[in-house]
Amino acid sequence: MTDEQVIDALGFSVASEEIQKRVLDSARETVEMRLMSLVSEMMNNEQASEFHRRTESGDNQSGWDYLSSDVINGSMHELYEATMSDYISEFTISKAP
Repeated sequence: MTDEQVIDALGFSVASEEIQKRVLDSARETVEMRLMSLVSEMMNNEQASEFHRRTESGDNQSGWDYLSSDVINGSMHELYEATMSDYISEFTISKAP
Protein backbone atom coordinates (compact mmCIF):
# COMPACT_ATOMS: atom_id res chain seq x y z
CA MET A 1 0.00 0.00 0.00
CA THR A 2 1.15 3.51 -0.67
CA ASP A 3 1.28 6.10 2.09
CA GLU A 4 -1.80 7.77 0.62
CA GLN A 5 -3.70 4.48 0.59
CA VAL A 6 -2.85 3.85 4.24
CA ILE A 7 -3.92 7.38 5.23
CA ASP A 8 -7.19 7.01 3.30
CA ALA A 9 -7.89 3.56 4.73
CA LEU A 10 -7.33 4.86 8.26
CA GLY A 11 -9.68 7.78 7.63
CA PHE A 12 -7.18 10.63 7.91
CA SER A 13 -7.22 11.94 4.33
CA VAL A 14 -8.62 15.34 5.41
CA ALA A 15 -6.26 15.75 8.38
CA SER A 16 -3.30 18.10 8.26
CA GLU A 17 -0.02 16.84 6.81
CA GLU A 18 1.50 16.83 10.30
CA ILE A 19 -1.27 14.59 11.66
CA GLN A 20 -1.05 12.33 8.59
CA LYS A 21 2.71 11.95 9.12
CA ARG A 22 2.21 11.06 12.79
CA VAL A 23 -0.52 8.56 11.97
CA LEU A 24 1.59 6.97 9.24
CA ASP A 25 4.67 6.79 11.48
CA SER A 26 2.61 5.19 14.25
CA ALA A 27 1.04 2.69 11.87
CA ARG A 28 4.41 1.71 10.41
CA GLU A 29 5.99 1.32 13.84
CA THR A 30 3.12 -0.86 15.05
CA VAL A 31 3.13 -2.99 11.91
CA GLU A 32 6.92 -3.44 11.98
CA MET A 33 6.80 -4.54 15.63
CA ARG A 34 4.01 -7.02 14.88
CA LEU A 35 5.85 -8.29 11.82
CA MET A 36 9.10 -8.84 13.69
CA SER A 37 7.24 -10.56 16.52
CA LEU A 38 5.58 -12.86 14.01
CA VAL A 39 8.83 -13.62 12.23
CA SER A 40 10.74 -14.17 15.47
CA GLU A 41 8.22 -16.86 16.43
CA MET A 42 8.97 -18.60 13.12
CA MET A 43 12.76 -18.59 13.57
CA ASN A 44 14.82 -21.20 15.33
CA ASN A 45 17.94 -20.17 17.27
CA GLU A 46 20.25 -20.70 14.29
CA GLN A 47 18.07 -18.54 12.03
CA ALA A 48 17.83 -15.82 14.66
CA SER A 49 21.62 -15.77 15.03
CA GLU A 50 22.09 -15.53 11.27
CA PHE A 51 19.55 -12.71 11.03
CA HIS A 52 21.28 -10.76 13.80
CA ARG A 53 24.67 -11.35 12.21
CA ARG A 54 23.42 -9.90 8.92
CA THR A 55 21.80 -6.84 10.48
CA GLU A 56 24.47 -5.98 13.07
CA SER A 57 26.53 -4.21 10.43
CA GLY A 58 23.53 -2.06 9.50
CA ASP A 59 22.76 -4.00 6.32
CA ASN A 60 19.03 -4.33 6.92
CA GLN A 61 18.39 -5.36 3.31
CA SER A 62 20.56 -8.45 3.80
CA GLY A 63 18.52 -9.35 6.88
CA TRP A 64 15.26 -8.72 5.04
CA ASP A 65 16.41 -10.90 2.12
CA TYR A 66 17.46 -13.64 4.54
CA LEU A 67 14.06 -13.63 6.22
CA SER A 68 12.32 -13.84 2.84
CA SER A 69 14.42 -16.68 1.50
CA ASP A 70 15.32 -18.76 4.55
CA VAL A 71 12.70 -18.14 7.21
CA ILE A 72 9.31 -17.51 5.65
CA ASN A 73 10.11 -18.90 2.21
CA GLY A 74 8.17 -16.08 0.63
CA SER A 75 8.05 -12.34 0.36
CA MET A 76 8.57 -10.19 3.44
CA HIS A 77 6.87 -7.43 1.47
CA GLU A 78 3.73 -9.54 1.13
CA LEU A 79 3.82 -10.38 4.84
CA TYR A 80 4.27 -6.67 5.65
CA GLU A 81 1.30 -5.77 3.42
CA ALA A 82 -0.88 -8.42 5.08
CA THR A 83 0.13 -7.18 8.52
CA MET A 84 -0.67 -3.59 7.50
CA SER A 85 -4.08 -4.71 6.20
CA ASP A 86 -4.78 -6.42 9.52
CA TYR A 87 -3.75 -3.26 11.39
CA ILE A 88 -6.04 -1.11 9.23
CA SER A 89 -8.94 -3.50 9.79
CA GLU A 90 -8.43 -3.44 13.56
CA PHE A 91 -8.07 0.35 13.58
CA THR A 92 -11.20 0.98 11.55
CA ILE A 93 -13.25 -1.53 13.56
CA SER A 94 -12.17 0.12 16.82
CA LYS A 95 -13.29 3.53 15.44
CA ALA A 96 -16.72 2.24 14.41
CA PRO A 97 -19.64 3.57 16.48
